[in-house]
Amino acid sequence: MVNSGTQYGPYSRQKLSRFLASQLKAFHPEEKLADYWLGTFISEPGADPNDINLLVPPENFSEEAYREKVAKTPRLRLPSPSYPGMARNVLYDADITKTTRADLKLPLDFDSPVSGAFSSYSDRTPDAAWMHLYVRPNHYLGAGHHHADAGMFHFSALGVDWFTQSPFHQAYDGKYFNLVQVDGKSQPENIPGGPNGYNAAAKYLGATLGENASIASADLTYAYSWRWNTQPPPVWTPAWTALDWEMDPSPEITRIFAGTARVKWRPWWPNYNSSNFIATSRAPFNPMERVFRTVGLVRGQHPWGFVVDDAKKDGQTRLYQWAAMLNGGVWQAAVPGLPENTIALAATGKDEDPLSAIGPATLTPAPGDPILLVHAVGLPPTNDPSLPLLEAVRLPGPKDKKDRDQFCNQLRVNLRADEAQFRILLLPARMGEPLPELTQDTQGSSARVSWKDQSDRLEFQKDTSGRTFVKVERGDRTLVEAVRP
Repeated sequence: MVNSGTQYGPYSRQKLSRFLASQLKAFHPEEKLADYWLGTFISEPGADPNDINLLVPPENFSEEAYREKVAKTPRLRLPSPSYPGMARNVLYDADITKTTRADLKLPLDFDSPVSGAFSSYSDRTPDAAWMHLYVRPNHYLGAGHHHADAGMFHFSALGVDWFTQSPFHQAYDGKYFNLVQVDGKSQPENIPGGPNGYNAAAKYLGATLGENASIASADLTYAYSWRWNTQPPPVWTPAWTALDWEMDPSPEITRIFAGTARVKWRPWWPNYNSSNFIATSRAPFNPMERVFRTVGLVRGQHPWGFVVDDAKKDGQTRLYQWAAMLNGGVWQAAVPGLPENTIALAATGKDEDPLSAIGPATLTPAPGDPILLVHAVGLPPTNDPSLPLLEAVRLPGPKDKKDRDQFCNQLRVNLRADEAQFRILLLPARMGEPLPELTQDTQGSSARVSWKDQSDRLEFQKDTSGRTFVKVERGDRTLVEAVRP
């Protein structure tokens, strides 16, 4: 499950509420999706013992032990269909049937223009490649726990979640998500002494879904350039008041808040008496000329993904970094024979200690282990002697609630230029198998990925807006191409 909230699992590992899923199963006993959701709580490696213990057969349930446990449970809420309880929802526990993705027979692609959510699987097996883009053009107008991550992508393959969220709880800053950074900044960061800093809404440009490939695009310019404020503090700090706030002029915002100038609404935490209503307002954060993102998944004997980003701030030479958070246990791997401009990743399956500043050692995958090749198309090996083109780095993160330093792992593609065109290929493989051959034309307007039994071509066409349109071909067939205006 992917969401824009903050709790409770690191690396995007939050699951749909077990209480909600068990209630769905109780009201709809034949619903296979509920069986699948419930099964994920006990089938995955490292399953929470509490989840396993809660899903016990009725004959193993001790009423006396449960009664004693409930009496000691703080913040106890009664279980109900409308509000999943914080204690075991005895009324709705039910037996479950082992169910797989293949049993569900769901479509491989999902596209939601309203929420700007795109999801594409290569197949229905546990080893499927998966590309996900989340844009949220309709994003929450009331603040709350909101990440500055419009346009973030996730990518999984061969049973490994390679690129995910960071390991941090309640870390809202854009720099902790899979976005292009400009001189270290992407989307808004928290305001010192104030509420969460979060982005203005981005635009979802749509998706094209095909049998052999699917693709989706977004315009993230507004989400980088402006921060939104819908939840003002009772007392404004100097840093808060120094920002140049104005009502957001978007027609949708104007329509939603028309006629409410004299209305006082209760924000999330402060009480009604101390909190002033404010319509959705904006202040400049990281003004950008353009930020476009296109992601895609190609199916076949060898499924793979790609992320294409166009970013330009102001025409001055700046440090552009394609940044992606590595899942726990994912790090750079020693793989011989890599093509130029390629880095390999592998996975240990074990999270690093977030309090340790020391990064992992280079991994040496065994034959058959999953690996991921990350290839940057059309870039020089390096245009800055102080920075490699591709690197896995251990970075400082936010302090935890005990004021301790925390750290995370990130993959970066570094480029000093007046604008950035990142064309990143994500190529899953198993150690010891033949690696794909990667070629490109001299102008970087196309790239080819070839195995003995599959050869795919990417074509990049840039329009007057600065956006790169992507087309994927196999032989004489066009598999998919990006939506055009």
